[in-house]
Amino acid sequence: MGKARAIRLLLGAALLAAVAVGCGHSQPAQPHAGRMSTCRSADLAAHVDSSGSEMSQPFVVVALVNQSHFACLLRGYPRLTAVGHAQGGPDRNLPLAVKQGSTYQRADAGSRRLVLARGGAASFVIGTALAYQGGAHIMRISEFRVQPPGLVGWLPVPVDDLATAPPNSAIPVTVTALELGATRH
Repeated sequence: MGKARAIRLLLGAALLAAVAVGCGHSQPAQPHAGRMSTCRSADLAAHVDSSGSEMSQPFVVVALVNQSHFACLLRGYPRLTAVGHAQGGPDRNLPLAVKQGSTYQRADAGSRRLVLARGGAASFVIGTALAYQGGAHIMRISEFRVQPPGLVGWLPVPVDDLATAPPNSAIPVTVTALELGATRH
């Protein structure tokens, strides 16, 4: 066999392998040895771990579970949007004024690097309040949409949360940084 034919055969085999990988016949990309990649929104599932209210301050603990085949990294505070309604009204996007920090139920440890094992969870707390306007004009939040820090894509989290706001203002919401584990408050 000539040198030119051997090179053509090798290139043909490489092309077939590339096409097979491009058609979805590959395994998920594994992080390089010693390096771990950031979690992807598509690999995370979000759910309510616990909820309640203390001292007129409702809270929801949200867990993000790594459903990928590999450990991945998360760090920081999630972004939030909310859907809900005033008493008797239709669901709509609700204006939020999100603040990062401690809630009544959980001290905020601040942003830090978390290694989320395969099947592992990280959690954070979303806190609202019912005391604004003497508890009048209560909004019922039916869904938070969570964007994990530094990622693209939003994860829906169905909830049944209550909140009030100062007159003509967005709903004040506090969110803690992610921490390892799906912890009860």
